Parts: sequence; structure tokens; C-alpha cells
Amino acid sequence: MRWNNPIISKSTRLVLAMGLLFASLWLEGQNLRLGAERERLYMPNLRGKRVAVVAHAASLADSEHSVDRLLRRGVDLRFVFTPEHGFRGTASAGEKVESARDEQTGLRLVSLYGDRRRPSAADMDSIDVVVYDLQDLSIRFYTYVSTLIYVMEACAEYQKTLIVLDRPSPFADVVDGPILDTARHRSFVGLHPVPVLYGLTSGEYALMAKGEQWVRGADSLDLLVVPVEHYRRERVYPSSPPSPNLANQNAINWYPSLCFFEATDVSVGRGTDAPFEQYGAPWWGDSSHWFDPVSRSGASAPPHEGDRVLGVDLRKVPAPLGIDWSHLWEAKYRYDSLRIADSMTVYPPFARTFINRLSGTSSLMQALDEGWTAGQFQASYFSDVLRYNLARQRYLLYESITDYQPGLVTPILEQQPLPAQEPPRKPWWRKLVRSAPPKP
Repeated sequence: MRWNNPIISKSTRLVLAMGLLFASLWLEGQNLRLGAERERLYMPNLRGKRVAVVAHAASLADSEHSVDRLLRRGVDLRFVFTPEHGFRGTASAGEKVESARDEQTGLRLVSLYGDRRRPSAADMDSIDVVVYDLQDLSIRFYTYVSTLIYVMEACAEYQKTLIVLDRPSPFADVVDGPILDTARHRSFVGLHPVPVLYGLTSGEYALMAKGEQWVRGADSLDLLVVPVEHYRRERVYPSSPPSPNLANQNAINWYPSLCFFEATDVSVGRGTDAPFEQYGAPWWGDSSHWFDPVSRSGASAPPHEGDRVLGVDLRKVPAPLGIDWSHLWEAKYRYDSLRIADSMTVYPPFARTFINRLSGTSSLMQALDEGWTAGQFQASYFSDVLRYNLARQRYLLYESITDYQPGLVTPILEQQPLPAQEPPRKPWWRKLVRSAPPKP
């Protein structure tokens, strides 16, 4: 079976502004073929070429790893570029990943999350083609998309072909969250003016980054995207965890809402059996749920290690389609209550400035500090998301299972009229998507 407990989500109707309601459907009847499985569309471009692949533990297709697939087909694979969490997916979030050699294949592992995050001139001079095959989630601060961009820029600079083997994403049909302010908050957890949930697969993001000239040397980039066959933006989950602390569907679903706690004193359950399915702090107050974070593989020195943490259990709570800000607001309320009750103690601010990078805006910290409601904060980015969603339409490779344009915008705006939308331009690609410089 290709997918582990695969679920797709089928929308029912347009409600609550541009919100989508999805009903879960089993995917077993669908014959999805990942980009990696469509070998006839990209293997001819690898024959006689020196190849590098960007891959990690979740680079699986039909139960076979992409590195093994390329080697089995006789591809001259020189080395593997590895992203955050490393090739085997065991490094902690933010942990430096060293270059090494893979014991199973003997291939050199070149880290793009260690001393450098871009391919070097020596790396690029030794190859002709880069194959990108990371399982992404369509979340801006999930750093695989930043690795994709740096690889795109290196391929453009050194005149190498980039082949993106596309994959479904759980949030490929969801658009939500503030647009990144690139002038003030651009970083490796956010490079481009897109929402937190940008509603694109890796292949679509590559096309948009090239088409919008977000990539240096975009016009000279030889880009080939191999799409997923029979994909209609269903909510498909990876068969293997894309990173060590997103071990199941529920954790993935809650991740966009809970990741902002990483810029606060609130633990998201790293160092436990249920990361991103629970959260809390020693000062949380009345709660029957508790957990004790400890160091473990994929979670070295987790926040509040050795402390008894009280908080909220989300393991049986239905996850939102997009971002649920209410949990962050509840934590801020509890923290403020603690400061008021213990006025003789000087407490640090609830959120560190890293929250600006995660959210892509200064408005979230402002909203928390000035007492905005969650609904008021959602309203502040509503029109920006609508404008982005219109631009996004030009780069979509896959039709939605809905009859209308997808997107998630806050339910608080259900009474706000939507502006008229122009029909999307007809895409200039079809089954095989190639974007190459003109031939001399």
C-alpha cells in the first residue's frame, strides 16, 4: 500500500468567507503517482549526467527511497544534499547537521543545514543535474522550501538543470496566515511574500518563485517539474514522518497553529511521545493534563526539560483546516494573569522577537501586546491573503476537487463581502512542466 492510513479531504461548499470544510475520504481508490514514480518523464534527462539529489528520510515513493530508485536505474549519483533534520531525519529542529557519508549507500551526504545552507561552487561544478525530492507540508516556516530556493539559485548561477519531483501536501489547498514582510522579517524560516500556509506543492512553489522573479537568475534557470498524476489537491499525508516531531497526521494538522509557541515559554511537547499534540508550561495553572519533557532522538534539550508541564491535550481534539489562533491567545491570557497575580516578580515578555520571523509580521506581537482579539488579528491580513490567492492561481498544476477557488480565510469575516475575482489565466504547462532558457 502506498500510503499509511491515507486520507483525502473533500470540500462541501463555500462558507465563512473563503473557508473550506473538508470531509475525509479514503484514498485507496485513487491511483496517485508521485513525481518520483513517473520515471519516463525525467530519467531521459539523467542519462549520461552527473547527478545530485536533495533528499531525506521521507523521500519515499511506492515504498522505495528516491536514492535507491536512482541507483537501481543506473543513474550516476554523485552525492546527496541533505536539509534540516539530516538524511535519516533524526536531528532536532534547528540542530546543525554535519556532512558525512551514508553507511548504507556509501554516498557522500552534503549538508545544507550546517556550516552553510547553499550549495558551494565545488558542489555544483561536480554535477550536471540536481533532483529535488523532499516531502514538504506547504508551511512557510517549514524550512524545506527555503532549501529548495537556495538550490534553485545555485542551479541558475552555475547553469545546472533542476528537476523537482512533486509530491502531494496536506495543506496544498489551504491559504491562511499573514503575508511575510520581506523588508523586515526575511529569514530561513520565511523568504518570500507568501502566507504561513501558502497552498502550493513544492513544484508549484518552484514555478511561482521563478515566475515572480523571487529567485536570483530566474530567467536562466532550467527548471523541470514532474507533477503528481491524478492529484486534485486532496489532503494527502506522507507515508513517513517528514521530520522527527511530526510523527502522525494529527501533529501535522496542529503544527501551523502551535509552532508560534516556539517563540514563547510554552512547550509544544517536544521531548514527549506526542509533540505538537499537546502544549503547556509549568505556570499554566489548573489542568488535569501534564507531561514531562526529556531529551530523546529528534528532541535534544527540549524546553522545560525535567519540569512537570501542565497544559492542553489535543490528541483527541479535531484539528482546524488552517490556523487556529485561539490557543496562542489563551496562553497569553494565562501568562498575563500570572504576572498580575505575582506582581512582585519581573517576568519576561510573553513572546520573543522570533515570533516576528515565524509569523512574518510585527503585527502578531503587536496584537498580543495591545490586547487585540484573535478575530481582529485575522481581519488584519484578510485582504492580503485574497490578493496573494489571485496571484497563486497562475502557478497551480492541479485542479481542486472543488468548483471554486480554494483558500482558507478566517471565519470571523463571514459577514465581509468578497471582492470580485478575475478568472485565473490559463496555465502554460501541461502534464510535463518545463521552464527553460531559450535555446541559442
